[in-house]
Amino acid sequence: MGTPYKMKGSPMQRNFNTPLRNGNKTGLSLTNTGVSTTAETNKKPSQELTISPGIRLGNFRAGGSLSKSLKDGGKISKLDYGGRASLTIAPKNNFSTGFKGSLSGGYKKSSGGSAKLSLGVERTGGSYCMKGFQCSKASTEFGVTGGYNSKNRSFSAGAKVRHGMFELSGSHNFKTKQNKFTLGIKPFR
Repeated sequence: MGTPYKMKGSPMQRNFNTPLRNGNKTGLSLTNTGVSTTAETNKKPSQELTISPGIRLGNFRAGGSLSKSLKDGGKISKLDYGGRASLTIAPKNNFSTGFKGSLSGGYKKSSGGSAKLSLGVERTGGSYCMKGFQCSKASTEFGVTGGYNSKNRSFSAGAKVRHGMFELSGSHNFKTKQNKFTLGIKPFR
């Protein structure tokens, strides 16, 4: 007879991580924490490290943001700080596919305030048991984005793809005519 750990119907395996995913609990949030490389038209690529602690109340997240950039051939920027808030609607169960929408706002000392709307499709991941081993499958997300920057009063539109902790996004700013591409590693959702 197998051990309970191998049973596919075990509540531990079916509901792994779902209480927070279903939006019915509060907790800490590290959304936007990670490293990224950004390339823009007529500019040298830059790297950024961001730490963004905050709280989660159901589908709402809010917090602060601290970041350092490496740009212009190796110059390290001063510590940039700001805040963030977002409301996200996404599939609630592990291994399900559905609509994902997010409305977010943020502020950084260096770039001013911004607002962003993201609409797309997400296939959620989760954990499962296979041959006695605990395994997991990452979430995958595809979507389009639109944003407004209050500092230069500009609109941008783009797209993004995320698989697990890896995110690739691109956008075009209609006022500055700048194209921007970002590859990031963001282990927290």
